Amino acid sequence: MVRVSSGAPVNGRLKSEPEDFVVEEIPDAEPSGNGEHLYIWVEKRNLPVHQLMQRLTRGLNLDAREIGSAGLKDARAVTRQWLSLPARVESRLAAIEDDALKVLKVSRDTTRLRTGHLQGNRFVIRVRGVAEADVARARSLVEGLRATGIPNYFGPQRFGRDGNTLAMGRKLIAGEMLKLNAMLSRLALSSVQSALFNACLAARVVDGLYARVLRGDVIADRKLGIVSVAIDAAVEEERARAGRVVTMGPMFGPKMREARHDVAVREAAVLTSAGLDRAAFARKRELPGTRRPYRLWLDDFGFDTADDGFVVRFELPAGGYATVVLNEIITEVAEADEVEDDGPAQSPS
Repeated sequence: MVRVSSGAPVNGRLKSEPEDFVVEEIPDAEPSGNGEHLYIWVEKRNLPVHQLMQRLTRGLNLDAREIGSAGLKDARAVTRQWLSLPARVESRLAAIEDDALKVLKVSRDTTRLRTGHLQGNRFVIRVRGVAEADVARARSLVEGLRATGIPNYFGPQRFGRDGNTLAMGRKLIAGEMLKLNAMLSRLALSSVQSALFNACLAARVVDGLYARVLRGDVIADRKLGIVSVAIDAAVEEERARAGRVVTMGPMFGPKMREARHDVAVREAAVLTSAGLDRAAFARKRELPGTRRPYRLWLDDFGFDTADDGFVVRFELPAGGYATVVLNEIITEVAEADEVEDDGPAQSPS
């Protein structure tokens, strides 16, 4: 990931303790309190997703398909999120609790919780091992991100450990037959889209176009959600500086809103350099295509000094990656075993 911060990052250490990385879901809405679906607000500590699922399926005698969540959360962390379960298990919830998993609230709703049903995530992250002289530089980097926003890259965890998920996706795009379940197949294919999006974004950062609006860019009004193509770049760039519109990068597929002029040429060049063409995506119904913002603005951003380092706080919308924020501040970002991938990773086309 090519950084946008002007200063050099500081050396730091992440996740020395699970409590150093706290993630809390920001739901679309609180459960209504009525309905046939049981909602539990849980806190898990240092608990990978596969172990959480084992506790729920075995401890409550459930099929995994009966469990709803808005998205994955980090393993080595303290995380809080809603889960939905069949109402019949309410009396047995104590069976899944221990020091690693606690049920903090219980409610009901008429609908099952599904991936992407959240506004975003709230993070409180402690960075240790930072030299005292570097803490002020870290604060300056954080303050800079308030003005520039962050590049909306997909984090490395999107592509699997050692890029395995992306490698599978490339094979599927090329027409190879792999024995994958439907969920993993979709994830692998979409990781190819994600890698191409990252390449388009990195090229704009390198060329000094990260914060620019070009004629032919696909742009979205941040308040109204209206997507259009920029005709007068100067006017739209002024709106972008005011935070009213954002440029949108490609998630290739047949339903994606097309860019024009030089922007279309740039995007086509990224496809060509990856050895792909549009027809490869048209053949995969899992890849309809859309657009994703190139830039995110951080809400509730804060910075505090702490013993041996600092604490940074921020909120990200669904589909944003904390590792991308941290990449702008510290030199080594430890990849999480499982990280928020709450989606939708894409925005309306």
